[in-house]
Amino acid sequence: MKELTSWALCFALGGLGGSALIPSTEPSRPQEKPLPSPTAPAVSTPNLDCIGGMESPLKVELTPEAYRTGPEGQSLELRPTLSSHLGEPVRAMYAFRLMDDVGHVVEDTRYSPAVKLKEGEQGTAERIVIPAGLPDGFYRGFLNLAAAGSRTQASEQLQVFLEVRGGEVLLLEGDDWHMRSRSNQAVRR
Repeated sequence: MKELTSWALCFALGGLGGSALIPSTEPSRPQEKPLPSPTAPAVSTPNLDCIGGMESPLKVELTPEAYRTGPEGQSLELRPTLSSHLGEPVRAMYAFRLMDDVGHVVEDTRYSPAVKLKEGEQGTAERIVIPAGLPDGFYRGFLNLAAAGSRTQASEQLQVFLEVRGGEVLLLEGDDWHMRSRSNQAVRR
């Protein structure tokens, strides 16, 4: 039950934005040193970095992996790369939700299986698929990442901005998406 509460807390804090680092109340155990393994440099979450701000110990980067074209149009596969600097081995998972530019849910929240990460290690989580067949328009994907170890928990949030035009899925920069989409207009629901 405690693990479920911990994950729920991470996702709740992730929903508030930014990152959170919460020490666990469990008694301390001797720190395990992970075996050295080849790792790539830590990746950043560009739209969340704040110059002079606190750097999150949990990082996520979404990389376009594949565009697939079928009878309904194009789909896009994104590969989430995760890295942890929480000072201990952790289990991490994400929740992803796709919405249109006026806040209607297009694809309900999907949860990834947990990924085990050692300190400073990068890992790849289950791919995120932006489905084919979306009507032309602007879409925003919300990714909430949570990680927990025996002593610490952290969460991170990331957004991906998309446009579908003629069945083709295009990745956009946040500023471009906000300028061209209906997100900054008053919309009656």
